[in-house]
Amino acid sequence: MWWIEFERRLNMAFCTVNTVERREMYSEPQKLHILLKKVKCEWLKNVSSMINIELSRTKLNYTYDEATTPFRNEVMKMLSGGSHPSMRSVKEVHMEE
Repeated sequence: MWWIEFERRLNMAFCTVNTVERREMYSEPQKLHILLKKVKCEWLKNVSSMINIELSRTKLNYTYDEATTPFRNEVMKMLSGGSHPSMRSVKEVHMEE
């Protein structure tokens, strides 16, 4: 699934930078801004808006890990609900001999 790969690569990038620099390079708000900048999907705008609201609060109680969960849930819901136009499946196969 593309979301899992996207999340894995973004997490790997943060870990790599932290390992090279030997310290935490990005704060939670910075990670959230990077996440929002990378997600361009139109049907994920509601989740992005929710995270933007959290970012606008004076005391941020929202982490990067907490922010990836609603994105992941929305992607799974969209793809499993069958409302995605490119979603196709095979229900039954008949083999003729």
